Amino acid sequence: MKKYHLLMNGQNFLVDMDGLTSKYGFYQNFYLEAESPKHAEVLVIQKIRGNDDLRTITKNIKEDPPVINLDEVLEIETFDGLDAMESGKAWYRERKWWQFWK
Repeated sequence: MKKYHLLMNGQNFLVDMDGLTSKYGFYQNFYLEAESPKHAEVLVIQKIRGNDDLRTITKNIKEDPPVINLDEVLEIETFDGLDAMESGKAWYRERKWWQFWK
């Protein structure tokens, strides 16, 4: 199997951070072996969706679900030098389109 680095982007997560319930997104890196880039994407999305901690903090209603997208996938030669096979989430507060200057 081939080795991949995937950068995932979660969006539209309604969560409470620092006392403020708002829409947040995150970026997260994953490293894994898979048969193809598409297979790697499917495996990582399943892993994110199955994360109990993330499911616990997410407060979205059924009609407004969060979204998980593949931002970038790279085939790599080795996992040497990696501290972990996945990084922590880098959260950001989502803005409305008219708040682009904030």
